[in-house]
Amino acid sequence: MPANFGIPAAFSRAERHSVAAPAKSKTTPEENKRQHGENILRCLEPNSGASFARNATPALSIFKIISPEEIKNLAKVYFNKVAPCYGLVNRQVFFQRLEERSQSTLSNDRYDSVFAGVAALGSLLQFLNGL
Repeated sequence: MPANFGIPAAFSRAERHSVAAPAKSKTTPEENKRQHGENILRCLEPNSGASFARNATPALSIFKIISPEEIKNLAKVYFNKVAPCYGLVNRQVFFQRLEERSQSTLSNDRYDSVFAGVAALGSLLQFLNGL
């Protein structure tokens, strides 16, 4: 007696084969690669640090952590020790935006991450001599 693999015997042989056989995909190899990439991202995204931070905490303004005057002092350290070698941030633009931002009532601004990064590097290097 042939095995029916859980398919009721009431089905004809052709019906059993159509039910048991997987449907052929009509996607192109490019679509398969794209779908595979999306599946990987969907699996990895919940485990990423960025996802955790985005979902766990509301956005916090740098100005609720540190005052504009402290940012200014740390920025001076950054521009004296880091900027001569790695001139990534324009000094005049930075201080102009800092002045404008310190008088703003916005909770967050696109440039806040630059203020935070410059202040962090200035804080890291403020007690190092010879740099």
